[in-house]
Amino acid sequence: MSRPVLVGIIALGTTGCFKPDPANDDDVGTETDTADTTTDTTDTTTETTETDTTDTTDTQSMEPPVIDLFTVAGSDAPEVMTMAGAAAIIVQASDPDGTIAEVQIFVDGDLLETIPGPGPFASEFVVAGEDFDGDYEFTAKAIDDDGLEADSAPITLSVDVTSGVEVEQWTFDSGNADNAFRVEVDPDGTNVIVGGTTYINNESRMRVDRLVGGGWVDKVEEGAFAASGMALLDNGNTVITTWTPASPYKSQRFSYDSAGMQTSAEQFDWTSPGTPPDNFEAPLDMEVGPDGNYYVAGVFTKAGDSSPNSTYMFKFNPAGDLLWQYHSDVAMEPPYPIYGINLDMGPGYLILGGQSREVVNMATDNRIWMGRWDLNGTFLDDIKIAGGNGIGWAVGAG
Repeated sequence: MSRPVLVGIIALGTTGCFKPDPANDDDVGTETDTADTTTDTTDTTTETTETDTTDTTDTQSMEPPVIDLFTVAGSDAPEVMTMAGAAAIIVQASDPDGTIAEVQIFVDGDLLETIPGPGPFASEFVVAGEDFDGDYEFTAKAIDDDGLEADSAPITLSVDVTSGVEVEQWTFDSGNADNAFRVEVDPDGTNVIVGGTTYINNESRMRVDRLVGGGWVDKVEEGAFAASGMALLDNGNTVITTWTPASPYKSQRFSYDSAGMQTSAEQFDWTSPGTPPDNFEAPLDMEVGPDGNYYVAGVFTKAGDSSPNSTYMFKFNPAGDLLWQYHSDVAMEPPYPIYGINLDMGPGYLILGGQSREVVNMATDNRIWMGRWDLNGTFLDDIKIAGGNGIGWAVGAG
């Protein structure tokens, strides 16, 4: 007959039964098997008692977890952090006889974050500026499903952030109350182009100039209102979008070669089909994608200035050919009017920021809004923030 013997909390199978031993003369788990003495009436031989003692003690111990990897800012001996940003914290842990229940990350002994299993066990330490200067000690603790723990060796991260220092200053001023709206800089900083407005007879007109690099040839375009969107292409050309300075307001696109000489001037109706010709439209921002194509975003009204603004987006190749277009008033997503005024590129997506104008209970609920599209023009998702006529004038994607 087989019964369990309990050692701690682990059940072990034995071939006998467990009995108390008040005299303490037998080990725990010792089996004693005593046979009855039998006397044969026809045989004077007596079978004697046999005692068979077998030690069945089996000890099994639980194993603690193991921290296989622990890094801060990509290393177990990170370099000094000299710029504001986020230092990534990565932990890899395993358990020989179970699973990792959680990992705790500490900074100078204070708990930064608890990450439940199975992971991944990743966090970050955000350095917002020079107020964070100093040395920080990071440690990690892994806890398995048995409650056993493993502690990492400490890692020290030194922070010495330098505040922004003005390196160079430029002036975008022709003496006519000029305003700078857009700046484009090439990767090596040898080409800095600024676009905005100048005033001719007290009326706004588009002005473009190069402040670093060779002189810009065609600085003023009297048939355009302002340089509202600007893109420096990989081929060295610059594309600028704007709109006509008087009704009927139409979108415009100007192209310049590397010397700043205007190579094309085009006027478009970029509104959705069926929009009356007396509407207002204006491109407001541009971005160049990782493939060298560029994107334009703008707004328009459906009839005069009486209805909420709608939004358009276009994608063009460097030659200016249209690749896809989007109009919020006829698109299925998002399912409410939007006023998109600022573009930025994320890793594999386009982000548009501005304002959502959803009608709720017979009133327009204006909120700060951001939406994402993939680079083929497919809507991905969006977010609305707060209310009370909020509007997002700038957007950035990491």
